[in-house]
Amino acid sequence: RGLGDVYKRQYKREIVLWEIIFPLFIYYFLHLIIMIIARDFIGAGSENYMLCQIIADIVTIPVIYFLIYRKSKNIFRAYDPDTKTRIIDLAVIIVMFALISFGLNNVIVMSPLVDMSAGYAQANEGFYGSLLGIELVGSGILAPVLEELVFRGIVYGSLRKLLGVWQSVVISALIFAAVHFNIVQFVYAFIVGIVLAITMECIGNVYGAIAGHMTANIFAVLRTELGLLNGLTDKSLSSWCISFGILICGTAVLIMWQKRQGNLYQK
Repeated sequence: RGLGDVYKRQYKREIVLWEIIFPLFIYYFLHLIIMIIARDFIGAGSENYMLCQIIADIVTIPVIYFLIYRKSKNIFRAYDPDTKTRIIDLAVIIVMFALISFGLNNVIVMSPLVDMSAGYAQANEGFYGSLLGIELVGSGILAPVLEELVFRGIVYGSLRKLLGVWQSVVISALIFAAVHFNIVQFVYAFIVGIVLAITMECIGNVYGAIAGHMTANIFAVLRTELGLLNGLTDKSLSSWCISFGILICGTAVLIMWQKRQGNLYQK
């Protein structure tokens, strides 16, 4: 028994080192190097940031997917419903993330957190300093694909080999939040990261989380650049009530969908 415990501890250390820490290192190192090279050639201004990120994402995604994610085989349950059920699940994911991201973003923007975070304004200059089409491709499509492969597909999937569902959900969300480097995005990414991990757990693979992340990011880009529904962040009582109401509705959709998925797709 003692020898078996030693092997188990060694196995856990190897998972943490090679299936979590090492992929994170590869992701950050490669993405950072490509970003630096791209900004040297294209320019380091905020108007070029998203274009440089697109280049870095295009280079990094195949490396992460083929060399790490596909080999990890981090899938928890078979998900093979009929076409109608797939469409319903996708629609639920889109609605759920639109509601949660919208309500949560409103609440955070109206809170004192924005005034406490100088890094938040600086980050927004890079995210929203380019043309709308470039932002939609970079923030709305490529960034969700890359981040979900890393943080849900690899990090959460590997944690699930060691821990229970909720421990893995919280830890993976904390890791995801920590890489955003300012308090506003930390809070937002932590909460959304929890929902993304639950989505992956329900579906059994990373693709549902990618769809949800895309929904949240595309909605954020369109809202910011087109000035949609800005009146709901004026800190009035009605704005607070509407924002919390939307957030509660999104959470209710998540809870009902999670229960339905639990009944349909057992381990």
